[in-house]
Amino acid sequence: MRKPNSPVTSSLLAGVLALFDVAPFILLLPAPREDLYTGGGLILLLLCSIAIASRANKLRGKQLRILFAVLSGAAAINVLTTVLLRSLPSPLLDHLVLGVLGAQFGLDGESAYDAASYEVWCKIWLGLALVAGVIVSMAHRVLHAKA
Repeated sequence: MRKPNSPVTSSLLAGVLALFDVAPFILLLPAPREDLYTGGGLILLLLCSIAIASRANKLRGKQLRILFAVLSGAAAINVLTTVLLRSLPSPLLDHLVLGVLGAQFGLDGESAYDAASYEVWCKIWLGLALVAGVIVSMAHRVLHAKA
C-alpha cells in the first residue's frame, strides 16, 4: 500500500513547482536590469512560492491532487514553451511578434528585442495552456459522459 506524502513534503514540492512556474514570467520580463528590480523579482518569487506552499499545507485529498495537477501542467507548459522557442523556425517566430510591449512602454534597442522575445514566449505559453485546457475539458466531458 502506498504511503501518502506528509504535509511538509507536499508543501515543499508545491512551493518548488510554483517557483518553477512563476519564475519565467518575472525573470524574463523586459525591465531594466538593476539591483532593485532583481531584488524585487526574487522577493516576489519567494512570496508566490510561500503562498502556494502554505495553501498546499492546508489542502488534502482531491483538492491537493488538483493543485499538483495544475502546478505540474504549468511546469510542463514552461518546458514545452522553451522547446518550441528553440525548435520553431525564425520566420514563424517573427510573425508572432506584434511589438505591443515595446510600443506600449516606449522601448528601443536591446530592451525592445527583450520585449519582443517576452511577447513571443507569453504567446506560445498561452497557446499551449489553451490547448491543454481544451484537452482536459474534453477528457473531463468524455469521462463524465460514460459514467
